[in-house]
Amino acid sequence: MICYAEAKPVREFLMTQRCIFSGQDSDTREHVISDWLQRRFGLQRATYQLPSTSGLDYRHAKVPASGRYNGLFGEIENRISQNRFVWEEVYLWLFKIHIGLMYRDTSLRTNVKDPVSETIVDVSLIDNQLRLFQILVKAYFENGQLGTAESPPGSVFILPSLSSDFFDFQHSFTTGCIGINIGEFYLAASLWDFQIAKRFEYFDWVWKRENYGSPPAEAKIDEIAAWYHHVQAIWLCNLGYWSFRWNINMYRINKDHQPVLPAFCGAPFQRTEDPHELAQICQTFGLELKQFIPDGKSTFGALPNRLGGDKMYRSKTNKPQS
Repeated sequence: MICYAEAKPVREFLMTQRCIFSGQDSDTREHVISDWLQRRFGLQRATYQLPSTSGLDYRHAKVPASGRYNGLFGEIENRISQNRFVWEEVYLWLFKIHIGLMYRDTSLRTNVKDPVSETIVDVSLIDNQLRLFQILVKAYFENGQLGTAESPPGSVFILPSLSSDFFDFQHSFTTGCIGINIGEFYLAASLWDFQIAKRFEYFDWVWKRENYGSPPAEAKIDEIAAWYHHVQAIWLCNLGYWSFRWNINMYRINKDHQPVLPAFCGAPFQRTEDPHELAQICQTFGLELKQFIPDGKSTFGALPNRLGGDKMYRSKTNKPQS
């Protein structure tokens, strides 16, 4: 059962809004979570959690697109599905999921019982990011490069999966960090950090060298999936907060703990860790700060009844289709 309220009928949203890739008129639709990935893990009938805590089926996570750009971007997704990775293409794919989910949220109500309640995301809040995505897509398809000083303009991680059996996805709107397990690989990005985290090399090292242990032998399938989700959420949260402290992310948290668009201000040094700020960032990854210890050694727990972050993406079993 779908448990959300549409701000406008889905067909109207898909056919009257502008193409996510180009900003031009749309004549088709794009799966935000790729169709091949939904089939691989059997997600079509699964639901994911929205920021408003209501839910939406994966198969309904679609946004407007033009047939031309949908086809071009489909070539990128086909290569990724075959584990043929190009750094810029992985960046664009993760950026598409990041902005696509928020674009979809602009058509959904915050209160499923109130048809005139506000939308989950106001389109003005994502307008800058949407335009930036469209500029990068146009540059890549026309020139074969993104045209940015750092290419890609954020840190991209292509990591061996901790488990190829379980689909997992974390997405933090506030920090611009996103991570997704596609089977043999876990793909992640800090979208706005100009590759600072990647050049630091620490996060690659932690993923490959950290002794994460393993879930209890007697654990059920959902418990195993939750264990992997928690481990990966902690890694991504540390990446997100580390990048966030450079003051070069797209959003900041104001005194009311709300994400806001700041004036761009790339700092030459990293701000010190702040336990209050970290606690707020943890919540965007579905985590609860248990104990604050500087230098990335804090301990975390899962938020009650919520295994996801700004959004939660898990099927009931997360097992790939045979």
